[in-house]
Amino acid sequence: MTVKQKTGRKRYIAARFSPAPRNKGEIWRALQSASGDSGSLITSLKLLILRDETAVLSCRHTEIVPVTSMLNGRVGQFDSETLLVSGTVRTIKKRFNLD
Repeated sequence: MTVKQKTGRKRYIAARFSPAPRNKGEIWRALQSASGDSGSLITSLKLLILRDETAVLSCRHTEIVPVTSMLNGRVGQFDSETLLVSGTVRTIKKRFNLD
């Protein structure tokens, strides 16, 4: 059994939130309220980076569709859109200058 089979594959999502959130906690509360009764979705979702309006989140590869559909539209008090989904966080950092 390989490591990926044990830990699962991750995908990284770049999303834009407007108006710009003040801190990670504000985004996290909005994501929890948006997940609603699908609370299991929020268990694998992690907020890695927040810079200005751009956030980088990670989730399991099997949850890309529900997470991106949640992120495209209204998330709590923020308007949100998915910018990029990638298999590596390095690609997102490079594309959006988040180093």
